[in-house]
Amino acid sequence: MFSDFLQFLSSATGTLIVAAVLGVLFVMWLFRQPTFARTDFSYRVPFIGKLSRYSRDYSETEHGKWLNSETRLCHDYARHLTGLSPDEFENHAEYMRKCYDNGRKPLPGLMIALLIFLVVLEGLGFSYLLSTWMALEGSENTRQLLTFAIVTVLSAVLVWTMHAAGHQLYRTRLLRSCFQQFQAFGLNERGKRNQDRRFTTQIISLNQDQSEDDDQPGHVQCANRVASNPGDTGSYSWLVIATVFILAIAVLSTILRIETLHSEPLALAGTETENQALAREYAALSSFWILATIFVVTQFVGMGLGYKYGFAGRESDTAYRMTGGMPDYESYYRPIAKRMSIADSRLANLHAMMERRYPGSINWDRDFYEFVKEERDRGVCDLHHPEEVLEAKVRRSEKRAEIRKSRHIMNGSGHTPPEADSDLPPRRKDDGQDNEGVLQ
Repeated sequence: MFSDFLQFLSSATGTLIVAAVLGVLFVMWLFRQPTFARTDFSYRVPFIGKLSRYSRDYSETEHGKWLNSETRLCHDYARHLTGLSPDEFENHAEYMRKCYDNGRKPLPGLMIALLIFLVVLEGLGFSYLLSTWMALEGSENTRQLLTFAIVTVLSAVLVWTMHAAGHQLYRTRLLRSCFQQFQAFGLNERGKRNQDRRFTTQIISLNQDQSEDDDQPGHVQCANRVASNPGDTGSYSWLVIATVFILAIAVLSTILRIETLHSEPLALAGTETENQALAREYAALSSFWILATIFVVTQFVGMGLGYKYGFAGRESDTAYRMTGGMPDYESYYRPIAKRMSIADSRLANLHAMMERRYPGSINWDRDFYEFVKEERDRGVCDLHHPEEVLEAKVRRSEKRAEIRKSRHIMNGSGHTPPEADSDLPPRRKDDGQDNEGVLQ
């Protein structure tokens, strides 16, 4: 039955059905939530779009105030223009900087595709080894189905284990480096440990003010955001599990392959010499060892991806998603400002269409930015007016100038910042240059 199902999938009809199902699932995933592009498209469709329909509605909730059509348009676009304030963005970015996650990224889609490809290849290899010995008392279909299920689970567990081991290795190395710095800086002039020094001063979360521990050395600030408890110095448990897993599979696969070779009847039985039989077995084992080497290397690839990608900080993943991975607020706000400009132009188009049909006196000078200001006055805190962003930019520039001035004074007086002697990865320094032309 399972083999018949596989034959059906390999046929032209089966391929078309699978492609259609995958296409429907992709469209459902794509349209699971409204996006700015789809909202804008719904307004720009000629004749039946929202601009055409709303241009016939001149009703107003209160005389002299916004028309209902204007309010609906502004609210439709505004839901795609919410975001972090400049201060919130800086707080999130500072969280990632202090736990040395700035510059790191989650696992990219291309790497996920590579892992899926490796899972498929591992599954094929395991299927070849297990199919001969799996459920010998059962039918061929039962054996194929059971082999497919076990191989799929085994391959998925292998990929997950290697990725977890690589990520844990990075996190543990970072915490152990912080702990080494804690031990080095924790000795007083007499070589005795200071009693008032701690590996972590407090567990800092993302919603806290990230300047709360600015008076602490860099390794303490890092540990405050990476460690899950005051005594957490990391662990290598996943690495041990991965090593045992690889060794167990390698040993068992070797035994299984050797037994399979000895149990198979020789194709040239009766005519094959002893040397030919030995050469045949040697060639089979050599090819198996080549595949085994590829298998081990594949596991190291999965572990390497876990080490390179992902975040050590407890909430760095949330901080990355909320900031969009942008290096500064100007880059983060630029697409929002562009969308605001588009929303303002759609409101102007609506006014133009309504003005042509209505001879009376209506305020056609209202724009989308005025709507944002009124929403801010009403207490909507996730919409940000461009003027407020520019004012925050000026404040940040002044603050950076003060920080550079204070650092210059400290260095000139011979005092070294706490993290100057640290073995931890260097933070990305802010050059103090602001990007211009954010609002265009």
